[in-house]
Amino acid sequence: MPTLLKRIIHYTYRPWAIRYIKKDRVYRYKGLELSVPVGVFHPGLFFSTKILAELVESLPLKGKKLLELGSGSGLVSCVASRCGAQVLALDINPLAVRVTQQNAVTNGLQLESFESNLFGSIPAQVFDVIIVNPPYYPKDPKNHAESAWFAGAEFQYFHALFAQIGAYIQGDSKVFFSASEDVDLEKISVIALDHGFLLDDKLKKWTIWEWNYVYQLRISN
Repeated sequence: MPTLLKRIIHYTYRPWAIRYIKKDRVYRYKGLELSVPVGVFHPGLFFSTKILAELVESLPLKGKKLLELGSGSGLVSCVASRCGAQVLALDINPLAVRVTQQNAVTNGLQLESFESNLFGSIPAQVFDVIIVNPPYYPKDPKNHAESAWFAGAEFQYFHALFAQIGAYIQGDSKVFFSASEDVDLEKISVIALDHGFLLDDKLKKWTIWEWNYVYQLRISN
């Protein structure tokens, strides 16, 4: 898409979206009904969550142990639970933790939801699948709501993620995380490699005005 047209869409859609999320909302996705209170990342207005939900639906998850980092309203975790996974959902935002659990109950699903800064609140253990919907932008978050967007001025989120994740995966584990074309993937890839990981393309999807991606984490040789 030409840069000018993308800018026009960005500067019209973004203000509308900011106004929209200043009220509690309800979001529906393929038979699921989710409460999305103010201060929790909205899964319908921004593309990363839906792309991850679609990916999860394509995976053989029955009986698998799945962890979601950054659960927000719980859409991905609820989809995974509906697909038969044993789900643990983590978020640094206590409001997101509560609403994830509430949305699971509302939809007749089972999962566990805990407040945690990345893996900080759970012991080392192995997951079959880890889904990460990370903050992308290099800025220090001022509150829990901003932590859904900002990864720290020096990408501290990704340094911590790749430093910690090895204790939660084994050879057959699969780790996926989302990104858009606006993300500094080169910087994130360098951080991953510093910790012994590579990022492989898994999924690419055009969404209205930009390319969005899912990457799979792989141990470097």
